[in-house]
Amino acid sequence: MNDKAIQCIYDVSPDGTKPVSSASNPSSQAAPELGYRWVNINRPEGDKNAALKSLGNLDPLVIDELLSPETRPRTSVFDGGLLVNLRAVNYKPGAEPEGLLALHMWLTPSLVITVTDEPLNAIQEIRSDFEKGMAPKTSLEFLAALAHRITDHLAPVINELAERLDDLEERSLASDVAALRHELVPLRREAITLRRYVAPQREALMRLSTEPIAIADEAQRLRLREAANETTLFVEELDLVRERASLLNELVYDRRADEMNRTMVVLAVVTVIFLPLNLLVGLLGMNVQGIPYAREPWAFAGVCIVTAVLAASGLWLFRRLKWI
Repeated sequence: MNDKAIQCIYDVSPDGTKPVSSASNPSSQAAPELGYRWVNINRPEGDKNAALKSLGNLDPLVIDELLSPETRPRTSVFDGGLLVNLRAVNYKPGAEPEGLLALHMWLTPSLVITVTDEPLNAIQEIRSDFEKGMAPKTSLEFLAALAHRITDHLAPVINELAERLDDLEERSLASDVAALRHELVPLRREAITLRRYVAPQREALMRLSTEPIAIADEAQRLRLREAANETTLFVEELDLVRERASLLNELVYDRRADEMNRTMVVLAVVTVIFLPLNLLVGLLGMNVQGIPYAREPWAFAGVCIVTAVLAASGLWLFRRLKWI
């Protein structure tokens, strides 16, 4: 294997039981009667462009597509083969769970090329199957197996989102709403980001299972359709998570609004009760001649009694009107 970007090369026999690692001469493609060849290319270890060109007679348009920065999941039929873009969960240490990695693929009956920017767990698991002699029998079965691996890795991520949302809904009955909002915002962002890529991935897999593709038979279409149906379930689960998160967000805002309304009512009551008292005290506190009973010894006690009666009357009125 001359280029460091080429992670592995396998020649697969038609029965799928004898995958053989090919470390030399990557440009010699497996003959159709020998099954197909799988080449996995990864950027961090070398130049992907040089690695693709070393494989032999690849159409320049195919190479451009495999190196394209476009990562939206899609499927295209081109010159007797398939160009497929998928997205897989990123399990790198410290990576965000919604940080999906792009996977570019080129498939013909005798050749499968996978191109990634980072190592993928799904690819490593497929390699493990190859080493155990359990390789997919055809290139389309390889694609179906890889699609199933990718959806299997999506399941725990989406389930974890749903469990986090369940916990937030339970805590919303008693917890501080400010703390809930800090946890709810990243959860909604993760759900939106995941759906942005999982939804078109469903369409790409569904197109593979329904369009007339020369290299696909009915059994292979069925497996691809199963992978598309699994992805559809994940899209529906993400839609449900988004709707529940939106409802919980509205509940949080409603609780915040209720708390603010109660605070404003208390402030209004205090203001209305003390407004006449302040007016009375202000009038009697003016340093001018003519204030009634200014020289009487009981005047201060009288003013205190009057203010207490006014405050009690205000409280009684508010309770009667059910404002407090």
